[in-house]
Formats: sequence, C-alpha cells, structure tokens
Amino acid sequence: MLKKVSAVTFVLILVTGLIMGCGNGEENGEENGNDDFGGNDEVQILQFVATIIEIDENSILVEPVEGEEMLQTGNRVMVSTRDISEDKVSEMEVGDEVRVFYTGDVMESDPVQLQEIDMIELMD
Repeated sequence: MLKKVSAVTFVLILVTGLIMGCGNGEENGEENGNDDFGGNDEVQILQFVATIIEIDENSILVEPVEGEEMLQTGNRVMVSTRDISEDKVSEMEVGDEVRVFYTGDVMESDPVQLQEIDMIELMD
C-alpha cells in the first residue's frame, strides 16, 4: 500500500513540475525581444544596420555601421536576397543604409554570410 501511495505522489510531483515548466509563449517572446514577430521563443531574430557597398543578382554586400555588434564578426557581410521581393531589391542602391533582420547561424567567412534573411528594410 505504501509503495502505491509513493508512486502516485511521484507521478503527481512529476506532472506538477512539467506544468510549471511550461510558460506562456507571449511572455517568453516579450522577454527575448521577439514580441513583434509573434513571440516565437525558439527563433531569435537579430538585426543590424549596414551600408550597401555592392549589389549582385542574388545578394548584396554590406558593411555594418560603426557601433554594430556584427563588426566583431567581420566588416563585410554577404546578404542573400533570394527571399526578398525583386521590387524591394530594385529600390536599393550602393551607399544606401539598410536594416537587416536575420535568424540562424552566422558563417564566419570573408565576407561573413548569414544563414537566413528574414527582412531587409531600407533606412530613411
């Protein structure tokens, strides 16, 4: 009888721990700064501001502006435009400042490459 009570108590403690460990996705999204992107706690969207130094058919080469953390990785970043609309890319010119939103890994090559580009915003 004592073993049965202990087993039930153990299961209740385990279930309570699991329930308490699960948080509200919106709260977690706000904590990690992703509240503007649906509060997805698994994907962290990062960003940096840079100046366009070259435009190719499928990418743009940018140079992060002074003070950006990306400069610690490299001073030139190749940004794929494959997931960006052609209209948006056609508006861009060498010398323009852009804000690049990205997720995933940063490949430390020369130039630096980003795994996935979420959005490129032309600065005013």
